[in-house]
Amino acid sequence: MRRLTHVQLLIIDDFALKGLDQIETADFYELIVERHREAATVVTSNRAPGHWLAMMADPLLAQSAVDRLVSVAHVLIVEGESYRMRQRPTMHPDNDPTTGLARSRTPTGIHDR
Repeated sequence: MRRLTHVQLLIIDDFALKGLDQIETADFYELIVERHREAATVVTSNRAPGHWLAMMADPLLAQSAVDRLVSVAHVLIVEGESYRMRQRPTMHPDNDPTTGLARSRTPTGIHDR
């Protein structure tokens, strides 16, 4: 935990996808308190910060940590099609439309590889 409190930039990705138990909530609180106004922290989540509270076991620690984060945060909300969906490969005409797998052409026709 000590190493995480001293890095210049900490990125917490996909935060609160699942609930945090008592120990995880306490660790998150401690981490945020130690880093508050001392080092940069980026948190990505599919939930708004207000919804994080319900995902943590201790409401008091959760509120305190989230308040510290939000009080100095720049909030970016990304809307629209999923980035991952935009980056997926396009369907090639020789691919099987049911599986997306490439098919090989043979003299007798098209067969799955």
